[in-house]
Amino acid sequence: MARGIWPMADVAVGRLMAGHRLLEKIGEGHFGEVWKAEYLGHTVALKIFTLPRKRSNLRREAFAQYALGRIQGDDGLFFPHVEHIELEHEPPYMRMEYIEGRSLEDLLAHPSLSLEQRLALGAKVLEAAGAVHRHGFVHGDLSPLNILVSPDGRVKLIDVGYGALFDEGAQDMAISREADERPWGVASPLYAAPERFRAEFLDGCGKPADVFSFGKILYRLITGEAPFVIKPVSMKFPGLGRVWDEFLFRCLEEDPGRRFPDALAALDEYRRILRPEPAPGEYRAECPECRGKMSVPGGWAGERFACQGCGMTLEVLFYDETTRHASTAVVTATPKTATEGIEFIEDERPATSPRSAVTEGPDIVVTEGLRSRKFCPSCGQSIYAEAKKCRHCGAWVDDVARRLVEARERCRAEERRRTVLANRSFAMPVLATLIAYFFFWVPGALLNWYFVEEARRVKHLSGVEPHGYLALHVMMWVFVYLPLGLLGSALTLFTFVAFLAALLA
Repeated sequence: MARGIWPMADVAVGRLMAGHRLLEKIGEGHFGEVWKAEYLGHTVALKIFTLPRKRSNLRREAFAQYALGRIQGDDGLFFPHVEHIELEHEPPYMRMEYIEGRSLEDLLAHPSLSLEQRLALGAKVLEAAGAVHRHGFVHGDLSPLNILVSPDGRVKLIDVGYGALFDEGAQDMAISREADERPWGVASPLYAAPERFRAEFLDGCGKPADVFSFGKILYRLITGEAPFVIKPVSMKFPGLGRVWDEFLFRCLEEDPGRRFPDALAALDEYRRILRPEPAPGEYRAECPECRGKMSVPGGWAGERFACQGCGMTLEVLFYDETTRHASTAVVTATPKTATEGIEFIEDERPATSPRSAVTEGPDIVVTEGLRSRKFCPSCGQSIYAEAKKCRHCGAWVDDVARRLVEARERCRAEERRRTVLANRSFAMPVLATLIAYFFFWVPGALLNWYFVEEARRVKHLSGVEPHGYLALHVMMWVFVYLPLGLLGSALTLFTFVAFLAALLA
């Protein structure tokens, strides 16, 4: 079949496709769409392949998802159950169990979880990847879009099998190594391992590639930033310590042989370092926005609370037990943009000798000189932290990053303005207006009208009814609308009586 788009005329809300009534499109990826559909009276998820691929490639991906979805025991809980696969239909589709929840990408776009909750979520993602590897498969496209999180916090992996499916030990299904049988491209370049971009594609898509992708996901979970420039996470949360930096940078080694061999090995280390001791007692904190001071209970890096002054959500970066002070930062959402949310961080340190490592035994790597890592937003490959242009694909990176940082600052300024407006009170204007009415009616009415319009504007911009809003409207009705209405009625009645008397005379 020629490269293009498979016929999609039957793919629309309300249409019937092979007996499935399409209800809502709930996801879209590089090679297909996922729809919520109704089939034989129950709700299902229908994956429709929109971009044509070799039937053998589709069979590989469908087989991986089918096999993992039918695993018994705890491992099977990480994958949706596949009910039916139809690759001869135009377009081909796969019917799966419908999962209530949303993608990790959507969850991260609105930061509402503490660091402790985010790291616990990372452990579940690594457990799911470990289940893939335990059964001889390779995910091949591990990214936040392919991780579903249910309302009760369970994690399920979808799109297992993009690229090469099996590691060396899996013999359940033969894999063709012909050139025209190889998958094309990379669906999520920002999360893909460097070896995914090489010519020997199937040879370079083993379990360490999934470990690399998890490292990118973990960086975003911890920092809330897209994994473009990778800095030691202890720079943001000193309480995590160097052990988390070493774990993350081992996942992100360019050489697959220096990473964890698979997700199971990474999971053992992850569990070992997961939970530090919480800081005890009470700590003093200062809001970076309004400079308000408050007392907060102890915990560990990532605890969140609302500022008592401006109402902004604050996140604890570090508890200093010596000074009993908690360092905080404002939590803001990443602005939605057409591309990945990239934060550009300039690193002026020389590119030579970015880090050194000493290997102690087969599984222990002690790293020294951790520094930033930077990845191209276009092709996903590693570049120098000082680079303005990718040496692999030629894409300029600083212009993209600057635009996104400006968008983030505009978003933060707008959020700050809305917070200030939401906390605005009209109690004093209500009192001033009431006093003005007792001195003379006209200035009271003018003040009342001005403050009513101002309160209405604040409500429109902030979405919150300010304090005193109702009182201003009540005074407007009692002192302006009602007297003017009565006066108008009296004048109308007087005019009518005078006209009637003139007629009778």
